[in-house]
Amino acid sequence: MNSSLKKYINVLKNKNLLRLWLAHAISTFGDWLIFVVLIQRIYKLSGSNFAVGSLMIFKVLPALFLGSVAGVFIDRYDRKKIMIFCDIVRGIIVLTLPIFHLIAPIYFFVFLLEGFSLLFLPARQASIPNLVKNDEVIISNSLFYLTNNIMMFLSLTFGSTIVFIIERIFIKAPTLMAISGQNIVFYIDSLTFFISAFLTFFTAIPSLHTKVKKSGVSKPTFSVVLIEGWKYLKSNFSVKVMFISSALQIFGAGTVCAVGPAYCEYALKAGSESIGFLLSTYGLGMITGSIFLGTIEQYFKREYLFSLAVFLTGIGLVLFSLNSYIQYALIIAFVSGIASSISIIVLITCVQSFTVEEIRGRILTIFEMVFRVSLLFSLIFGGLVSDIIGSEKIVLFDKVIPFYSSQIILLIGGLICVFSSLFSFINFKFHRNVSC
Repeated sequence: MNSSLKKYINVLKNKNLLRLWLAHAISTFGDWLIFVVLIQRIYKLSGSNFAVGSLMIFKVLPALFLGSVAGVFIDRYDRKKIMIFCDIVRGIIVLTLPIFHLIAPIYFFVFLLEGFSLLFLPARQASIPNLVKNDEVIISNSLFYLTNNIMMFLSLTFGSTIVFIIERIFIKAPTLMAISGQNIVFYIDSLTFFISAFLTFFTAIPSLHTKVKKSGVSKPTFSVVLIEGWKYLKSNFSVKVMFISSALQIFGAGTVCAVGPAYCEYALKAGSESIGFLLSTYGLGMITGSIFLGTIEQYFKREYLFSLAVFLTGIGLVLFSLNSYIQYALIIAFVSGIASSISIIVLITCVQSFTVEEIRGRILTIFEMVFRVSLLFSLIFGGLVSDIIGSEKIVLFDKVIPFYSSQIILLIGGLICVFSSLFSFINFKFHRNVSC
């Protein structure tokens, strides 16, 4: 733990990384604050669980339409300017959300918000290796991911309290109170984006395009750059293996989102609302994994550590499917959170290492796209199959199998993750010259 803390402190001595990290921490806190409010607002307007689920679909859809194109912009234009522009636009979008009291406009603006996030996140990830030394990349990624998990936990756990305190402050100003209410969360989130843009403006990020201008080499056309990203993915063995393995992992792990409430209600007999306890415990595990990685990463080859973490994620899902006790489920969720966070951090670091700077933005965007699309398909698969099977115990050949549909879906998801880990391990094992 002390070793990890020292590494975090050392990388944050880099003032440019410090500014980028502060911008990330502030805006991430606001993002998670409005997530819960949006779910509540959609449910109040519609009274439909499907409408709430559709919110997640609109958060994922931009990856289908904009994924590859976003990567081209990141590699063709100044990444710092892209991040500032996206922060300002997202701040304006969030500021307009309180105006709308119909579901369709909310879906539309959430789609826009996630579209600019799809452009922003890979731009930031592609910039990190330009700010730190090679041996500091993984600890920097771990720091950003750890911060994301901490902000998620804090905002979801204490978000309501924060809003209550602010409203108590405003209660003496009736005019402000009238326009705030729950909307205060949107105003806070909007402000975090503007603060993030301000901090990024004062961050010195080396620009690849300055080098290109000085060399006198003209930029290739947009279509050529777009095709280059997919060609590079196809031809680079290491990136291709990571791409396939991560797609399978997200699909398998995403089954928890699809059938988690049903699993808690029927298999654990703890009520559907207990999914909140499982997710909070999972989040604590992710925080622990982010911290723990700084200590163990020096003892493993990164590609093998990735395979091991995915394997443990899969085993966690398999154990979920076989378990019917809430106390054991909480332990499994915590350990699975540790494994998941390690796999994601190592994945991003390996992709950054495997990929040359000129094409890094496109590849990271493709990975961001596959995360979202795999999750979308997992939600559809898990939800539809679970509904078709039904919520009761499964009957086969006139005999009752002691499993609910949610457990079967989790078992399938776990086996997919295990297969994903073996796929990546075997491929890296037989290509020993590959290392990140």
